[in-house]
Amino acid sequence: MQLYRQFIKAGTALPLEVYLVELLWIQERIQREVRVISKRNVFEIHVATEEGRLIGKMIRTQQGNQKRVPMEIPEAGKLLGAISVREIEAFVTAVGDKNPLHQGESAIVPGCMLLDLVRKELPEARGIEIRFKAPIFANQDIHLFPLGERAYQLLAGDGVVAGIIRGS
Repeated sequence: MQLYRQFIKAGTALPLEVYLVELLWIQERIQREVRVISKRNVFEIHVATEEGRLIGKMIRTQQGNQKRVPMEIPEAGKLLGAISVREIEAFVTAVGDKNPLHQGESAIVPGCMLLDLVRKELPEARGIEIRFKAPIFANQDIHLFPLGERAYQLLAGDGVVAGIIRGS
C-alpha cells in the first residue's frame, strides 16, 4: 500500500486532466525513489519502495475521447468480480487519492487498484504491465482473458477491452 500511496502523492502536482494509460510494476528491492518526468502532454511517475518499483504513464486529454467498443466476453476468461463504490472509497482514502474520477456512484476503478487485483491473480509474476484502453467503473464485472503466454486482456463487464496485461 505504501507504494501506491507514494505514487498518488507524486501525482498530486500533475494537472487534473491527465489520464493513466500505462502502469508497470516490478518486484525488486531497490533504493527508494520518487520522480516525476513531464514532456508536453505526457507525464511519468517513477516510485520505488521496499514493495517494488511502480512506473505510471499519463497523458493530458479530454475524457470524452475514449470510445467504449464492446465485444463478446470469451468463455475462456476468468471472472475476477466487481469492485464496489465502498471498496474504491476505502482504497482511495487509504492511499490519499483525491482524483474526482475515483469518487461517487459512477467512480472509475483506480489503475493501482486494478493492478493490485491482477497481482493477486498472477502471484508468480515478478512484473506486470497494464496498458489501459478504457475505464472500468464501480460495480462492473471484471474479466481476465488469456491471450497467450503471460499476456492477458482485462475486460469490463460490458465487454469493453479495458487493458492489455503482460506478466513476467
